[in-house]
Amino acid sequence: MESTDPPPTLERFLQAFLTEQISLLSQANFRPSFTWRAANSASDDGLSEDAIQYALSRARGVVAQHCRRVYTPQATRVLSERLENDYLDALSEELDDRTDGFFDFTDHGPTESISTDADLSEFAVSRCCVPLS
Repeated sequence: MESTDPPPTLERFLQAFLTEQISLLSQANFRPSFTWRAANSASDDGLSEDAIQYALSRARGVVAQHCRRVYTPQATRVLSERLENDYLDALSEELDDRTDGFFDFTDHGPTESISTDADLSEFAVSRCCVPLS
């Protein structure tokens, strides 16, 4: 039996993008600027390199912990669903403005109305719309 991946959707694309960005954020490799290091070195009571590295290590740990707590898989799924819905709503409004709510699916049957989000999503992904004259 051959397993096939489900077809790509806008929601899955957004969720993968958000997950990747969260991963990059949680692995932040920040460090003091050259200017700060120069000022620290010139100071009589500047921080030692060990103290700087310890503080950076602790800060990275706090950021990683924050990302795990705040950016849960459920949160990224909900956000990607909201973004998809907003995109589809905007697309629906634009299509309604251009065609008064009716579409001509060239070579796909008679003129029909798109009335559900599923119809709109299918239309946006796989069909070509020709406005009625």
